[in-house]
Amino acid sequence: ENILQSIKEPITLRLYFSQKQFTSTPRLLSYGKRVKDMLDEYVAVGKSKVKLITIDPQPFSEEEDDAVTLGASQISLNASGDVGYLSIVGTNATDKTEVLPVLSPEKEDALEYELTKLIYRLVNPMERTIGVLSTLPVFAPPRDPATGQQIGQDWTALTMLKELYEVVELPLTVETIDPNIDTLMVCLLYTSDAADEGL
Repeated sequence: ENILQSIKEPITLRLYFSQKQFTSTPRLLSYGKRVKDMLDEYVAVGKSKVKLITIDPQPFSEEEDDAVTLGASQISLNASGDVGYLSIVGTNATDKTEVLPVLSPEKEDALEYELTKLIYRLVNPMERTIGVLSTLPVFAPPRDPATGQQIGQDWTALTMLKELYEVVELPLTVETIDPNIDTLMVCLLYTSDAADEGL
């Protein structure tokens, strides 16, 4: 609600929902309707700043061409080669585009998060940079030079931050912070010994 109510310039959300094609796939049809209901709620909260356009792209139509051009992905429906679409394409006043290529019922729990993230990126097109100064292994270690394989991974919190921001690791020896860094995140290991020493 805070993100939707903070929108200053209008954004447009296009829901590509193959309602007719999904009549033989009740699960996708039902999920598509739930997606539409959620988008209607976003429009209500965003008031005049969020515009929703629902499109049912028919096979070999101009709407289908537009869907593919904008980044929507096909969903295979059967062995006969029939396909459908359940995608969201968002644009802002400066024509920046964000896309959720395929909405899957298996990932319904993440729908609100993914949709809100899409809107946040449209509302905040200038990506912020976060500098991370840490004594903890929050970043994945370098790749194994012998095999080239990645050993380990970033901490989950850091992975989520990277979805919205540019994240830069700062060396512990850094003496000045680059002015291009908007936010500094400091991660320290807190122990009882450190507390006893007043750290």
